[in-house]
Amino acid sequence: RVLHQGDEARIRRREPSLTFLDHTLAISQLAADLTVTSRLDLVDLLELTPEPGCWRSFQRGLEGSVTLRPDLAVAVQAAGYHYQWFVEVDLGTHSSTSVVRKCRVYQDYWCSGIEQDAHGLFPKVLWVTPTVRRAEQLRRAISAAHDLYENLFDVIATDEAVCHMVGVR
Repeated sequence: RVLHQGDEARIRRREPSLTFLDHTLAISQLAADLTVTSRLDLVDLLELTPEPGCWRSFQRGLEGSVTLRPDLAVAVQAAGYHYQWFVEVDLGTHSSTSVVRKCRVYQDYWCSGIEQDAHGLFPKVLWVTPTVRRAEQLRRAISAAHDLYENLFDVIATDEAVCHMVGVR
């Protein structure tokens, strides 16, 4: 905040909630883990963009302009492969219905073709969950939503996220 005092930065009028702090710390931990992995020369970290820098706006039918708000945009190169991700960190605080609703926004953005025109491909959407049980719950919810293109989404527990993102299964 001190560095951006002259900017028109958002002024927080209240303390952030514990849920907000936990979510921010989980995103930061994932970013730190990716950075450490790249510094060990295991992968090349090509992009690591947190929000709001990774947000995307697009026209969504009659709804007008919609902003897609991933937690991170990540691109890595490992073992000759290039991986790109929109990352959503889920701490189990939202219902499966809310997650599916957000998946529909991702799918609508994918259908718009904007990302593909700008970057040549659409990043896979990775939901990172605190537990394997929560990951399975979200996988089932995404699979049950028959209007979703399942291959657009991966769901993984936090302890496996970095390995999954760099192609180590």
